[in-house]
Amino acid sequence: MIISCQCGKFQFLIKKNEIPNNGRIVKCGICNLEWLQKPHGVVEKIIRKKHYIANLFLILLLILVFVGVMITFKKEILLLNPSMNIFYDYIYQLNYQLIKNLNFFMKEVIQLISQLL
Repeated sequence: MIISCQCGKFQFLIKKNEIPNNGRIVKCGICNLEWLQKPHGVVEKIIRKKHYIANLFLILLLILVFVGVMITFKKEILLLNPSMNIFYDYIYQLNYQLIKNLNFFMKEVIQLISQLL
């Protein structure tokens, strides 16, 4: 039996008895795509889940690392490019607003907990 990879570029020769009646997950040894292979060439694609939360976390982590590096080397960066001071002013304003909002949120949480107790 000949099966074709989902990418459409590769074909493989396998024994018919290697694919049961309910199908089997197979993986292309070249491009690493996986799919459910049914007997007689009936193919269903496996739906891969998108990891939106993990991707968002990675993006936020990269931004945090970038800002951390920029703050760590602030003196050197400002010596090379004094106009970057605008960036640092923005970061400090953002930090101030974040702490202010976090402080307000924590006061609300404490009041809510004290009402429950």
